[in-house]
Amino acid sequence: MQGKKSQELEQNIKLAYKKAKDNLIGEARDICEDILSEFPHNKKIKDLVKKINSGNIVKSSKIQNPSSTELQYVINLHTEGRRQQALEATELLLKEYPDSPVLFNTHGIISADLSMFDIATNDYEQALKRDPSFSDAHNNLGIISHKKEDFEGAINHFQKAIQIDPEYAEAYNNLGVSLIDKGEPEAAIENFNKALQINRNYFEAYFGLGCAAKKLGDFKNAQNNFEAALKIEPDHVEALFQSALTAKEQGFFKEATPIFERVMELDVENEKGSLLHLANMGVAERPSQTPRDYLKNYYRAQSKSWDIETSKYFGHYLIKEAIKKTIPRDSKVKALDLGCGTGSLAKFLLGYAEYMDGVDLSEHMLKKADSLNLYDNLYEEDIVSFLANNDTKYDLITAAATLIHFGELDTLFKLVQEALSPSGKFVFSVFDASAEEIELNQFQLYSHSAAYINKLANKLNFISCYNERALHEYQGDDPVFAQIFVLELINGV
Repeated sequence: MQGKKSQELEQNIKLAYKKAKDNLIGEARDICEDILSEFPHNKKIKDLVKKINSGNIVKSSKIQNPSSTELQYVINLHTEGRRQQALEATELLLKEYPDSPVLFNTHGIISADLSMFDIATNDYEQALKRDPSFSDAHNNLGIISHKKEDFEGAINHFQKAIQIDPEYAEAYNNLGVSLIDKGEPEAAIENFNKALQINRNYFEAYFGLGCAAKKLGDFKNAQNNFEAALKIEPDHVEALFQSALTAKEQGFFKEATPIFERVMELDVENEKGSLLHLANMGVAERPSQTPRDYLKNYYRAQSKSWDIETSKYFGHYLIKEAIKKTIPRDSKVKALDLGCGTGSLAKFLLGYAEYMDGVDLSEHMLKKADSLNLYDNLYEEDIVSFLANNDTKYDLITAAATLIHFGELDTLFKLVQEALSPSGKFVFSVFDASAEEIELNQFQLYSHSAAYINKLANKLNFISCYNERALHEYQGDDPVFAQIFVLELINGV
């Protein structure tokens, strides 16, 4: 939840305190001086200097921890990205120091970086058994809970960390992040400000204030805080992107344009979708389809909650209704589910199909689809390249909320035509374009008019046997309408 500079600061502060507790006063003073040269107002270090000068240092407890040299060796391995070696080195040290809360905490941090969250959780709990006042372990448990979207649990751990150490800037910041995701931006702002009182150069706290203000519709403060964050880390992609987005949402296209362009320079694979925003503002040519890496990034995030019941999404129900009205049940067709996602249509389609393939670009979506064990084959591939290299003929091809990622549909429709058996059906949805044949809407998704679809159908020997305009979903409070089509191939090609 924090950037490299803030992590280094926190690590150096902890190292200074450890040196002081180990009675290595000279080394502790040197570290304090280095920190204060860059962060002259850091309260934790100023307090430590006062304690050193007064001789009021609490010496290490009877619990044996590894030497700073041994611990630094592990930290160096981890920092260099040699996580497995760092993990093994920590496990060797734990055999020598089995009651070290510092080692359990370190093992937890490395395990979490390797996505072994259950092991990490156990490590942090073991650290707290040995030292109930170990604020770092509570903070790290909070980070794990946040990753699991247990925001209440995360908040509880961050608050415990702060109770133990009221000057723990990272815990205040992390508490703010969890409060935002829990839907409490006002409370989040209070905690980000507390983090900044402790560390005035805390990038994440400024960024968090920007996000919280944006949630509250306070765009001016949001922009001011994103700009403050960028003074600390000028090339931070997410902060730049949020700054550009905030300007765009206020209609400040001139200000937003160079920031989006800078994001594109840094985000070479266009995961943030800046090109779509520039095209949406009319300052760049509209791309032919949603950039591949942006799409994968988007559905990686969406896969966590895609199948959760919602009163704001109706897309799959509209496709089901179209199929019910045009295809007899138990038709025993061979089906292809384009953009199958998590397999939301699979169980329904099995009422019509004896064989079913699914295709999707997102590995995260496909993992969920595979767990259903309903598809004969699943392919992780772009649907255009899949169709171009496909030899199988299908009786039914579906594309629910898939064509919204494509502008011109000529190539895709031609490939679908070639993949259909004689009299095969193509069932799909497109967002409804209000003015032109093809539009890039305010959500960076493509819309198409019914007239455009019918023109393509006539050109490629399809007849329309079903077409209905209906409410597809809500984006926030805005209704989004779609055109649902069932096209039938006339006697094959």
